Amino acid sequence: MKRAVAIVALLHLIVSTASAQTQPEHTTFQGLWIGMSAAEFGATEKGKPLVDKYEHSRFRFQPSWQKLCDPNTTQDVAGKIMPASVTLRDDRAAYTIEKAKLTSIFLTTSDSFETTSGFLTERFGEPTTNKVIPVQNGFGATWNVYLARWDRPDNVRITVKGSDKLNEPASVHYEIPEQEAPKVNPY
Repeated sequence: MKRAVAIVALLHLIVSTASAQTQPEHTTFQGLWIGMSAAEFGATEKGKPLVDKYEHSRFRFQPSWQKLCDPNTTQDVAGKIMPASVTLRDDRAAYTIEKAKLTSIFLTTSDSFETTSGFLTERFGEPTTNKVIPVQNGFGATWNVYLARWDRPDNVRITVKGSDKLNEPASVHYEIPEQEAPKVNPY
């Protein structure tokens, strides 16, 4: 009997350890992560001033922050359907809240593409994808646009975009990519 209890306890320990190891760690950015709840975001040092600004500047028809934090709310007080998403902005970044979760962070850095992608390479390893896209405007000027993308184990995609234009800063986008709809057989 004691041996059966010991075996069951050991199996439970192995299963719980294995399931803990399969959970990917959050990809964080300044204490924020994609998928965190809107309430958690609003309580952070970065989110609180944005939420206050939203509350003081929102129009009558916009839902309150409390309504946006509730994933079960589909209508506001006036009975109007809730917006699909709300984007809160500060000087350099935009944070998108959808269905009571932080789903996207888009920011413009003050650094070049090389510096920004180098920092992310140190932190996350080599990018999953690297692209160089030649571009030409209507006046004949040409330059390159650089894209680097990291696909993280927690399903977060980090994309850095920059160019070789003089003094152009890079932009970084943290997001969970939308799932493609399955192909429908037309017949």
